Amino acid sequence: MPTPETEAHTIVMLYCPNLKHLLEPIISMLSSIILFWLNKRDLYKHIHNWTLQYANKGYYTIEIKVFVRLPASLNKERCCRGFYGLLNHNINSQYQLCFGTYDSNPEHLDELPPCELAVNVVEMFGGVEKQLAIGQEVHNKGEYRWLATILNHLVFF
Repeated sequence: MPTPETEAHTIVMLYCPNLKHLLEPIISMLSSIILFWLNKRDLYKHIHNWTLQYANKGYYTIEIKVFVRLPASLNKERCCRGFYGLLNHNINSQYQLCFGTYDSNPEHLDELPPCELAVNVVEMFGGVEKQLAIGQEVHNKGEYRWLATILNHLVFF
């Protein structure tokens, strides 16, 4: 497989062979750009392959996000690191591209609005104070995602 340097050199020699000595900085810049795009290609291929593999086994996007991790070769590249949920969002978009937004759960076809849901959830927990106390216990255990789920309903209450 050709390296980014050889590909950049080939591009320069094809289009301007007489100016090679003047274009050495451009060759190094081109090799960086080619390496960037090769890494991005590998990143999206990895996301696509693993998302479809788990989706075809019956997993939903929420579950797939837990399983899929980048290999070390991609994780060390700065342009492929997770930034504001890069991997999570791309897995979700790949799943929706192939299967649509419906996840086979009929409850998700006509969900309650957040305000109406919040009133019912707070009532189910036994009131705002009880829900805050449960949230404090969950916080002390360090289960922050569960804490966000519990306290999210208080925002709309």
